[in-house]
Amino acid sequence: MHLKPTLLASIATMLFSVVSGAQAQWVRVSNGLPQQGMTVYSLAAIDTTLMAGTDQGCYRSNDLGESWTLCSNFPANSGISPTATIGVFAAGPKFYASSFRHLVVSSDLGTSWALDTAGLRNKYDAIGSIVGWGSMRFLAGNTGIFRSMGDGLPWEMINNGLPNGTMASGLAFVWSDVFACTNSGVFRSTDSGTSWNATSQGKPTYVITALDTILVGGVGGPNGWLITSSDRGATWTQLYGTHYGNVLIANDPYIFDGSTDSGVYVAKDGAQHWSPAHRGLSRALISALTTSSGYLFAGTNQGSGTYPSDEGVWRMKISDIANAGVANSSSATIELSPNPTTGLITIEGAPSRAHVTVLNLLGQSVLESSEQATAFTLDLSPLAPGVYCVRIYSPLENVTRMIVRE
Repeated sequence: MHLKPTLLASIATMLFSVVSGAQAQWVRVSNGLPQQGMTVYSLAAIDTTLMAGTDQGCYRSNDLGESWTLCSNFPANSGISPTATIGVFAAGPKFYASSFRHLVVSSDLGTSWALDTAGLRNKYDAIGSIVGWGSMRFLAGNTGIFRSMGDGLPWEMINNGLPNGTMASGLAFVWSDVFACTNSGVFRSTDSGTSWNATSQGKPTYVITALDTILVGGVGGPNGWLITSSDRGATWTQLYGTHYGNVLIANDPYIFDGSTDSGVYVAKDGAQHWSPAHRGLSRALISALTTSSGYLFAGTNQGSGTYPSDEGVWRMKISDIANAGVANSSSATIELSPNPTTGLITIEGAPSRAHVTVLNLLGQSVLESSEQATAFTLDLSPLAPGVYCVRIYSPLENVTRMIVRE
């Protein structure tokens, strides 16, 4: 198989085209939410349904934030009043809502709710995160980490390997590995949470997200900081800044950071280089972020740094953020040769400690490799002839190149 350079270029253009010139602009989407004095503590999305956990109740939107209705049908035995301070989470096909009293779960996008506290040790446990992997659910709270193995099964505490008094606030996956950020640092489990091991980052970490093999964690505040890892937590790079780590989410190829007092920032190179993405929302304390149907949603905190006019839920097209320009590192120096190839290729100009993933055109990983040098070879001869994407990840890079295997 031999593809002409012009055909290869057209394939690359089709897959990775970017239209420039647009300016990202936030739009307030708070119709139906309280108009004054409201803090949005959390946002969660399943398909086109959004949930907002606030200090005045839980609200649901079925139209990408255009309108919101109060969730008022919690079970009588849950102890949750409709206007209580509530956090919301999405894990797989289910929404979870929690006050400082109980946890409830919805399997029908928030239409009905059921109590889900079996196995939890403390009904006043503050919950920071709930995530899913297959049929399992993992919960991070101020008494540690819990796991449920399937629908209707109780939660079990899985603190083996965590220090006494560990408070967990965030969870993320890198493939099947689970990472937990805690007041004692970042911990990793390779056995679905049965045991935990500390990574090399020991300082308190309160938010964490993952984009393929890139982990990003941090702490917000006036002197906030971020830590990044591209080798599943074996080593970390620490970054400093005034807007880092209040709330972090990933949406390939971007990582978004909601700041403590100056809007939203975006990176696409392993969190090394950040660009402002807060036109129209530059004075707000961001307390929640989520994505749905090509949009980024932000919730604000009414505390110091947020003007009354900035309160509520805001929305922006992710494509507008990309088109407005996002800082990159020097990815132009990375070269793959020969291209096309019959098997072996040489990659030059890569960052050190890079992880390489080769994807087919269905987005499936067909080959992976971890490298320490800036120049190395990769053997594609086991792969069938065709066009592939070569992704190179590190704390400093997040680069995709096209390659033809003849």
